[in-house]
Formats: sequence, C-alpha cells, structure tokens
Amino acid sequence: MMGDIDWKIRIERDGWSVTTKTTTTMRCTDKDWIIAASVTAFESDREIYAKEFEKRIPRDFM
Repeated sequence: MMGDIDWKIRIERDGWSVTTKTTTTMRCTDKDWIIAASVTAFESDREIYAKEFEKRIPRDFM
C-alpha cells in the first residue's frame, strides 16, 4: 500500500514571487508506517530553502 501527494503553490505580486513545492509519500510494511516528505521554497526562480525527512512509526497492530 502506498499514497503520494505532490503540491505546488505560487504567490505573486508586483515584481515579487514565491513558490513552494512539497512531496509526501506514505507507505507501510507489516511492522511500520513510513512517511517521507520534502519541501522546497523559491523566491523568484532561486531556491532559498529545502528539507527532506523520513520517519518510521510502529503500526501497533493497525
């Protein structure tokens, strides 16, 4: 089982623009939920921030 979400939003006004892109994936094994995500922020076309992570959460019989 697996689910993916990709999201992009851009905000603009007179000579200024920012964009954020996010990706989230959720999947599971027989023992864990696995969530992986990333976010990237841009001012105009210049990347100003990026972060990624992955976390495992025990399923506890779910």
